[in-house]
Order: sequence, then structure tokens, then C-alpha cells
Amino acid sequence: MNSQSAIDVSALPQGEFGHRATLWWGITLMIMIESAMFGTLAAAYFYLRLNFAEWPPHGTPLPDLGFPTLTLVLLLVSIFPIYLTDVYARSGDNDRAMVLWMWVGIVMGGLILGSRWFEFDSLHTRWDENAYGSIVWFIIGVHTGHILASTIETLVLAIVLLRHPIDRKHRLDVHVDGVYWYFVVASWVFFYVVIYWSPRWL
Repeated sequence: MNSQSAIDVSALPQGEFGHRATLWWGITLMIMIESAMFGTLAAAYFYLRLNFAEWPPHGTPLPDLGFPTLTLVLLLVSIFPIYLTDVYARSGDNDRAMVLWMWVGIVMGGLILGSRWFEFDSLHTRWDENAYGSIVWFIIGVHTGHILASTIETLVLAIVLLRHPIDRKHRLDVHVDGVYWYFVVASWVFFYVVIYWSPRWL
């Protein structure tokens, strides 16, 4: 092939946002897989519940609402800095503000993990005490792992952005990181209702 018939791609952007980006499809498929996992945990929770006349089982008090509700509120509030980070990543016109809001999101992640630590004590049951304790601890533990992993990922990305010039590819990374955080928050809204309120209603 001679040089005249070659296609010049030098003017193409380094990355695209949305469904045109390979990374976007990667995170979407991962969210689908993890949604299936969370669905399996929810099914296990309700299956175990059908095998008990009382839920939580007799002798196990209902979990407190204080720290669990604080965790939920912090998760919902954390959407604000992550959303602003995403807005600046997409616009590409204020990288300093983008990185600043990333660090606010990281601090929020730390606060959420701190509240989650005390949330386990609010359950009033051990993980090995009965089936109820096992499934509730497992669900909360798995979700805590997601919070920790996403917070660490955001921290690593923020450090990279402080040490290297920020290009469109980096902004796409920031955008996808935010999409995953939205999933982490949304999944907990569902489980918060299931774990802390459904035993009070049904």
C-alpha cells in the first residue's frame, strides 16, 4: 500500500464517551455481571427468609437504623461530587476542578467506609450465628468490597492525574469510574430497603 492510499487517522480523538468507547462497554458488561451477582444474593436472602417463621429468627433483634441510614445518606450525597467530576471530565474545560471533585469523592468514600464499619455492629448478630446473620453479613460485606475497590480505583486515578498531563483518554477513565460509582450507590439503595425495612414491614 502506498502512502497516498493510506487513511490519515491522526485527527481522530483519543477516546470517545458513551457507547462508542470500548471502555464504556467493558464497564457496562461488568455492571451487568455484578447485577446478576447481587440478584443472586437477593434471591438467597428471600429464599432463606421463607424457611423461617420469624425474620430475623426468634431471639435475634431487628438491626438498628442509625449507622445504616447514615451510610445510605453518605452514599447518596457522594453522587454530587462524582457527578461534578463527570461533568468536568466530559467538558474538558476545567481539569483542576475535575481533580478537586475527585478528591472530595475519595474523602466521601472514606467516610462511607467508616460508617459501614459501625453498621456491622448495628446488626446485633454474628455472621456465623444463624442463616440470617450469614446472608446479611455476606451481602453487606460484598457491597463493602465494592465501595473499597471503587474508592481505591478513584484514588489511584486521581494520583495519576496529578502526575501526568490530562488528555481525553484520562477523562474517559474518570467518566467510567463515575458510572461504576453510580451502580455501587444504586445497588445499596435496594439492599438497604431489603435488609433494614422489609423485616419491619412484612
